[in-house]
Amino acid sequence: MFLTRKYAIILSGILTGTASTMFAFIGDSVPVLSSVFLRVFLATLLFFVVMSFVDKRFYAVSRSDLKSYALVGLTLASTLSLYFLAISFYTISSVTLILSSYVVFVAIFASIFFKERFKKAQSFYCFSYNWSGYC
Repeated sequence: MFLTRKYAIILSGILTGTASTMFAFIGDSVPVLSSVFLRVFLATLLFFVVMSFVDKRFYAVSRSDLKSYALVGLTLASTLSLYFLAISFYTISSVTLILSSYVVFVAIFASIFFKERFKKAQSFYCFSYNWSGYC
């Protein structure tokens, strides 16, 4: 079971990492929002098919959770739309650089708004994770 999870995580990382490159190959032949819709729609279909085999109780969702799921779905769709829209205007490397800087901003905003103090190890991990892709 552990090995299949490990391979699933690796496959997920590879597919996520190549998404922006594949989008750049498509170019202007498909509009940005259509591309995002197709990607999210096909991923959702695949997800529901796979989950029907993995967990039979997966479809048992309470009505109170539907609002939260809809909000998360809209947030994900808008994030992907803005990401691919940015790729159509800028280079992939610039957009990825800006996108991966969220770790620094989360740390800064957490210390400002939630008064969290970071230890040296946490700060080092946070900033080394952020800057590791830039070297």
